[in-house]
Amino acid sequence: MSAIGDLLAQRKPELAIIFYKQAVNVTENIRRDLRDLSREHQKSYTQTVANTYRSLANLLLSQGRVLEAQQVLELLKIQELRDFTRNTRVGDEATGIALARIEEDILNKFGTLIAFGAKVYECEQQKCNKLSQLRDQLDALTTKFNQDSNAFRKTLQDRLASDPALLEPTQMSSTAAKIVTVERGTVLIYPLVLKDKIRILLAARAGEEGVVFRSFETPVSQEQLWKTVAQFRTQLSSSSDLVAVKATSQD
Repeated sequence: MSAIGDLLAQRKPELAIIFYKQAVNVTENIRRDLRDLSREHQKSYTQTVANTYRSLANLLLSQGRVLEAQQVLELLKIQELRDFTRNTRVGDEATGIALARIEEDILNKFGTLIAFGAKVYECEQQKCNKLSQLRDQLDALTTKFNQDSNAFRKTLQDRLASDPALLEPTQMSSTAAKIVTVERGTVLIYPLVLKDKIRILLAARAGEEGVVFRSFETPVSQEQLWKTVAQFRTQLSSSSDLVAVKATSQD
């Protein structure tokens, strides 16, 4: 699923999001079965799939679907906590990313197409006498799926234009709400470091019980970011030049 998302990400991001979501949900289910493995094996698996989470969060933020992106980033943070604390039970309440009904419909149609493709492949291997007929049916199903996918994208774009919160979760993560509402002035920051930019998702208190999310983007390469972080760490521990420390701090 993540490979399909990669293929669609540039030209059809709305469709890519569906397949990335499904990949994340499959991953979350697999993680529940990894608890009995060694920490090294669990960490290796996490590193393998982490890019799918980042790709999904990036697409969601680029389309203004902030609460969905927050849920994805929180799943990543939960796994980091598991690795850091060596506690595989951290974040047991995480349940993956919900798909809207309109997204589930496209995913189901894709599943039907894949299943029929497998049937055609089996017929090819066995050289059955219905191969020509099955290929014609597969071509028709593929054409129909492409038409439905294009219609889905158009419908989704039109709906989001009139209602940006159409696909947003009905409730934000309980973790975010608890953290930023426990004390005034508290903010929660989710960093998303990408190859050519960094996205920051910030959650802050709004009113007595509410929480507001804001996202920021800075065009800085991952390499430059790491260099600046390393420089700042070194300066904090060894430099007496406060001017230089402040300059790097501002960067």
